[in-house]
Amino acid sequence: MMKIKPEKIKQPGKAGKEGKIPFSAKKAAKNGLIACALDGGALALFIGAVVLSFYEQGQGGRLVGVLGILSFIAAIAGCVYGFLGYREEDRKYGACTIGAVGGGLIVIFELFLCLSGI
Repeated sequence: MMKIKPEKIKQPGKAGKEGKIPFSAKKAAKNGLIACALDGGALALFIGAVVLSFYEQGQGGRLVGVLGILSFIAAIAGCVYGFLGYREEDRKYGACTIGAVGGGLIVIFELFLCLSGI
């Protein structure tokens, strides 16, 4: 009868020579996911303000201003939560990067719009 050496047996679910699992069991950072949600909300509010201003032919008034300010605040909060997500240990940080960069870009774009007077 042939004996099998224990080091030659492949474990189920393992791949490659070294027996590494091809995926990670780490979860996404919670604050990073919150940052992405806030950035999505900020973008939706901004688009809503632009569409409302278009339909009102530039006479949107307070509602357009409130939507723009809420969008700006949500983008800043998304940027902050994105950076706070990097403090979480043993997590994936892709959502943190998307949240921080996305929020920063929205803030810069809205500041440019306000300062240029468009």
